[in-house]
Amino acid sequence: MSAEHARHWARHFLDVWAERAGDPRLPPWLRVAALAYGSHLNNGHAPFRSGQVSLVLGGIDPTTGELTTYRNVARAIDAAVANGWLAPGSFHRCLIVPPNAIRKGDMFAAPRLCPLDHEHRERAEKQGR
Repeated sequence: MSAEHARHWARHFLDVWAERAGDPRLPPWLRVAALAYGSHLNNGHAPFRSGQVSLVLGGIDPTTGELTTYRNVARAIDAAVANGWLAPGSFHRCLIVPPNAIRKGDMFAAPRLCPLDHEHRERAEKQGR
């Protein structure tokens, strides 16, 4: 049995993490990490379309009632990486849950590679990891 299979583990419900991503009382870096934990695939990657993360982290303008986007997504992601909640290489189109933190799907199947793998490697280098 591999060391990974000998570790203690528990399941988490994605919807609870997704709800936490929308909680404006939490700091943006924790909200973006919660978004990743609430959206990740079997490989730990949580892909998004451009602008989706900024909408989740955004809010409601109290004077107009309009939805506002969050303008510092890259800063929130970098802080989540620095705090160890996201893996280096995370960016607005794909957040990565650290591989040592989760395992989803068949315990014995190899996870699929992310189609944005080249972008992740470039971002990880820029983030100094």
